[in-house]
Amino acid sequence: MKRIIIFLILIGSITIGIFSNNLPDFKVTDILVHIDKFIYIKINNNSNFNFQIKPELNEIIFLTIYINKLKRAEYKLKYIDKKLFTNNSTIFFKTNFRAQPSLNIKVEINREKTIPESNYINNSMEKNFM
Repeated sequence: MKRIIIFLILIGSITIGIFSNNLPDFKVTDILVHIDKFIYIKINNNSNFNFQIKPELNEIIFLTIYINKLKRAEYKLKYIDKKLFTNNSTIFFKTNFRAQPSLNIKVEINREKTIPESNYINNSMEKNFM
């Protein structure tokens, strides 16, 4: 009986390890102000796996922006460059906001965990612009 339980635990941990390696890992790596004063969000997918997006996910909110602690924008998955879902990719997402003095910006991606990931901890960033 103990051998069966140990075997099932080992199989379960191997299965979890296999699946976690095949998941994307989205990461907000920077919030930038471009020459044109628009705010850009740098997002990486730190995974060796290409994620296939199901069409029904396109209407799900993927990126949320807070400015000075107020939710100001939500962008659906259909507005995100599909390059992000390929392995080891980086995109620069242009927002509709221009930088101003004394600005606090917080960005969250995949907040509702709609897309399975290997790591949800790195899905947000907050930055102050003075």
